[in-house]
Amino acid sequence: MRLLQLKKDGGFSLVERIGRNVPPYAILSHTWGANDDDEVNFKDLVQGTGTSKPGYDKLRFCYKQATKDSIDYVWIDTCCIDRSSSVELSEAINSMFRWYHESVKCYVYLSDVSTSSVTSNNLPFWKSRWFTRGWTLQELLAPKSALFYSVEGNLIDDRDSLAKEIAEITGIASSAIQGRPLLHFSVEERMSWVARRETKREEDMAYSLLGIFDIHMPLIYGEGKEKAFKRLQKEIQECSTDQAKQKPRPSLNLPYNRDPDFVDRPDILTWINGRCLAKSSRTALVGLGGIGKSQVAIQYCYNIRAASPHTWVFWVHAGTQARFEDGYRRIAEATKIDGYDNPKVDVLRLVRSWLCHESNGRWVMVVDNADDPDVLFPPLHRAQEKDPLSDFLPQSPNGSILITSRSRDVAFRLTGSQSSILEVRPMKEADALVLLERKLGCKPEEDNAVELLRVLDCMPLAITQAAAYIAQRAPRMTVSRYLDEVRRSDHDRARLLKKDVGDSRRDGRASNSIMATWQISFEYIRRKIPTAAQLLSLMSLFDRQGIPERLLYDRYVKEGDGEADFEEDIHTLTSYSLVGMNANGKEFEMHQLVQFSTKKWLELNQELEQWKGTYAILMDANYPIGRHENWIVCQALFPHAQAAERWRWKEAEELEVQVMETSLRVLRDEHPDTLTSMANLASTYRNQGRWKEAEELEVQVMETSLRVLGDEHPHTLASMANLASTYRNQGRWKEAEELEVQVMETSLRVLGDKHPDTLTSMANLASTLWNQGRWKEAEELEVQVMEMRKRGGGRRRKSWRCK
Repeated sequence: MRLLQLKKDGGFSLVERIGRNVPPYAILSHTWGANDDDEVNFKDLVQGTGTSKPGYDKLRFCYKQATKDSIDYVWIDTCCIDRSSSVELSEAINSMFRWYHESVKCYVYLSDVSTSSVTSNNLPFWKSRWFTRGWTLQELLAPKSALFYSVEGNLIDDRDSLAKEIAEITGIASSAIQGRPLLHFSVEERMSWVARRETKREEDMAYSLLGIFDIHMPLIYGEGKEKAFKRLQKEIQECSTDQAKQKPRPSLNLPYNRDPDFVDRPDILTWINGRCLAKSSRTALVGLGGIGKSQVAIQYCYNIRAASPHTWVFWVHAGTQARFEDGYRRIAEATKIDGYDNPKVDVLRLVRSWLCHESNGRWVMVVDNADDPDVLFPPLHRAQEKDPLSDFLPQSPNGSILITSRSRDVAFRLTGSQSSILEVRPMKEADALVLLERKLGCKPEEDNAVELLRVLDCMPLAITQAAAYIAQRAPRMTVSRYLDEVRRSDHDRARLLKKDVGDSRRDGRASNSIMATWQISFEYIRRKIPTAAQLLSLMSLFDRQGIPERLLYDRYVKEGDGEADFEEDIHTLTSYSLVGMNANGKEFEMHQLVQFSTKKWLELNQELEQWKGTYAILMDANYPIGRHENWIVCQALFPHAQAAERWRWKEAEELEVQVMETSLRVLRDEHPDTLTSMANLASTYRNQGRWKEAEELEVQVMETSLRVLGDEHPHTLASMANLASTYRNQGRWKEAEELEVQVMETSLRVLGDKHPDTLTSMANLASTLWNQGRWKEAEELEVQVMEMRKRGGGRRRKSWRCK
């Protein structure tokens, strides 16, 4: 390829560039004058002549415009080809379409259109001779960027903006003018584009179409138009046959294998099937990270492939622009779109064009992890830089798109309809149990398994990770032991939930731990909407259900923020499924694992204690005095007050462990103070629901008390009652009953039937009987307790019935 290099003195020098050693260049499209000698040719450039020729105005224009565009090289057909060499001319004509396509800019110089004559209906532009010449057809369609200029060198407009007008002038489809690959247009249609065009040499009518059909053949001037077209058509037919043989068949293009352990979620898959059958459909699954959106989408892709082998199935990760483009590059490679292997090709436009063409058949695309609006819809200050990625998701009648997103707002912007969005919720307990069994590879003890699923909120990712952790460490690790560890302390729970044991069906660049997955959302909200992150921080300290709107809203008012700010922040949190609400929107709730992860995130950022202080002040200011008229409010706020109280258990536990260890070391295990310290620590465990640890200590206290103090000592009876309470809270009714019978009978014998402790023991046993459905026996005991108290039998104690 020969180029003109711009010299500082306003002149040009000819330079040879071969292969990849071609610098960025502009290219000229124009019409030759009636007399070829008026154009500046190769010989003129070599000899330094031709500056007085009329055609030199085109060179001056190119120099001026290329300098303005900071381009150092230009190509002009009149003088960059040595037409005295038939070999060079043949090579140039066979390469010309590619040269125009690879140019940085194409300057279309309309020598018969004057700026001063351009009217509102652009009649001079419409009548330009440029639209009637054979060679200018490829010069219109090949370049990536084409700009039209008047004879004065003034810009008229760019090709894409003029596409509609040019289509009317030329009869060429506007999509072809805007860059759609020509392979998508039939041979007949492309042939029709040249019907109203002319060339000086009759054979050039055929030769000017070589690039249009991506054909290469030798030039034989003198053969005539008819023979030239016969040779062209023969080459087109042979090429079409080869392309048909090479055309890839529809395939499944997924980065993940089918999950053999997948548990069917028919309600979701049926909904997707119904939606995606519609033409040009866009459907979205939204929900927390780890809730199973991508896994359902993977299964849907395999189902589609099995049901319809002639459907293309594509997967595009939308986490970043680079990954989105990589997904489109993979589509281009799979479909072998013409030009896909060109490193300079605009792959986004190339694939969008292919997807829009119905002749390419039916396709389904999953756009996964479309969470960040800034990736798909750039902010206003960046909107003019390039087309947003969302523009490259076509609404084509032969295709449908399934989106997965953590953000309902992003999903709505992509689908345009709330009815096209489905929120994926945690699994049903029965389905979650099946998933756990499949991931473990064996059937666990059901009670422990169900309890573990409840602790994990039936979250598919948490279940998968827990099962993998257990399976990798079997037989020493079991469901029961994992459950004990995850309940033992916040530290142990966090340690287990942070474990990343891998999952080949999840994005390899993201963490597979449930806590890390959610903290991605936390950090995004903190960065983009700090006030929403602050609201989430506060809400994580309430009891997870029945979080009252009033307390949250009042804080906004006191800090000078308005209702609009509060509503915007609540909308953000519900959009990301971090917070749910009841039917009337007056109370909110959080999944226990989300709440726990939020607190750990605050702890990681050294903010937890600050928010605990804020929450304590809020509860202190809003919890009413316990009068009768305030009972309803007290009842509503009581669980949230208890949530604040639970924060103190950790500090209490640390102190009680120290006291117990010191007592054991100094006073030994049989001393009454040692037994009291052990009972206190057990009580702290019990108040945190850590039944196993409480039970171990209470058994020790009871056995030592029986041995040292005897079965009638008040401390012994108290230790037995405490252990019975621990059994009762675990639903171990038989064991609780046996102890409570002993406590009651001993209390009756030693303390008498009127003693408050005796009455309490009877009430506890009645509660245990009631919870076993033994109503008659429970009633008899309760009547006795009531009658004794009526007769003044001791101080009334609280008796809580477990339901």
